[in-house]
Amino acid sequence: MALKMLTKPVVEVSPVIEPVVEPQKVLVQTPPSEVEALTAEYIELYRKYTYFEVKDMVKRMDDIRKSLLSVANETMEDKKPAIFACSQGEVEFSERVNKTEVPNPLLLIKVLLDKFGPDAAASAVDIALGPLRKLLSEQERKMYLTEVPGGRTLKSVRPIG
Repeated sequence: MALKMLTKPVVEVSPVIEPVVEPQKVLVQTPPSEVEALTAEYIELYRKYTYFEVKDMVKRMDDIRKSLLSVANETMEDKKPAIFACSQGEVEFSERVNKTEVPNPLLLIKVLLDKFGPDAAASAVDIALGPLRKLLSEQERKMYLTEVPGGRTLKSVRPIG
């Protein structure tokens, strides 16, 4: 038996080699700027707005609001709130507020000029540019009006993906 034991092939066990683990490079992401964060949030809200067809709902709500407002103005007392009720709840409009109008603007301007002088009168008068553009010629508009940078309007939203 001793001979048999010696004739058995010897199985060599190779040493266990641990794999070399390279330290992973840590990707440092800089946080988005405030403008980038606002842009991302706007695009996400725009996607939801488009997906749920909110634009159509808002338009329909505005049409209904105008219809109810018209009914309130025609059939209800001005000094009381207008309340419309149904089984699902209520829609309430405020009481009508009186608007102040100037029936004779030229007379008022003359009074302001006489009482306070041209500087005070000019500071109190607000000139509507829409009608003024219709009244003045192109040359007069160049003489009396100046163009300054105004506001911007949203032109488009282009989500990625």
